[in-house]
Amino acid sequence: MGGLISIIIILLLVTIQGSFLPLFSINGIVADLSLVFLVLLSLQKGNVYTLLLAIWAGFLQDVVLLDFIGIHIAAKLFTCYIIINFKDYFYKENLLMILLSLVFATFIHQWVMQFFMVFLDVVSISFYDVLTNQFVPLLIQNLIVMILFYVPLKKLISDKNFYQL
Repeated sequence: MGGLISIIIILLLVTIQGSFLPLFSINGIVADLSLVFLVLLSLQKGNVYTLLLAIWAGFLQDVVLLDFIGIHIAAKLFTCYIIINFKDYFYKENLLMILLSLVFATFIHQWVMQFFMVFLDVVSISFYDVLTNQFVPLLIQNLIVMILFYVPLKKLISDKNFYQL
């Protein structure tokens, strides 16, 4: 059930992020809903299916938000891979540790995005400017989204047969 549901959830989250959330942007930055979902999923069910969902979410965001295919894919995939490998060090039932892991994941995601944007000569903004103008508003919004949707998402993900259709 969770595999198909996760694919649909990611599709809905990216659609909401690209269409409705810009109305609530801070400096043009909106919460990365799929990153919030993928971080919680990586902490609870970190496996190869989570990495496939990261590729799916990154692909959708590349198509909807960017002119390049692969930047969001690389950022989401790398971020989920790191979170999955370090998930044993986080206490998964503690909201504070989940929020801390979201801070870590948001930083990694923004760093990878900035690396590829500079490498491909898409932007020439410094990493300090990215931290102050993009990372902080994104982090605040991601934390608010995680706090608001932690309980329903955790209930959805906590099913032991989550990935079975």
